[in-house]
Amino acid sequence: MVDARVHRKLEALIEYCTTHGFGLLLTNGRHSIERLLEKEYNKDFENALIDGLNEQGGRTIFFNEFKKIQETHHGQWIEFLAIVLKNNLGLYPFPFKLTKKNNYSKFREVIIKATNNK
Repeated sequence: MVDARVHRKLEALIEYCTTHGFGLLLTNGRHSIERLLEKEYNKDFENALIDGLNEQGGRTIFFNEFKKIQETHHGQWIEFLAIVLKNNLGLYPFPFKLTKKNNYSKFREVIIKATNNK
């Protein structure tokens, strides 16, 4: 639900559903997107990730740097996913990279906005 590559696919699905009058339920089989949007998380973990992304005018964080930040701030994976969604970050898990840029505005506009309006 947080993978930027999935967002790209969801944008096509959103367009199809909108065109054909279908609804859309986003879940990983166990959790809905609401759980991530409502998740409390360590603000120091969030700030360290954002600071890392803002260095040198904006850059990409790769796995080794992420693991250092995660370990330093005792961040949990679920917290990380919530931070990615709440800050509209671009996450590419395989191979891991985290960026400030998430180009999939329709995902955010339709899914996140609809979830927040419930």
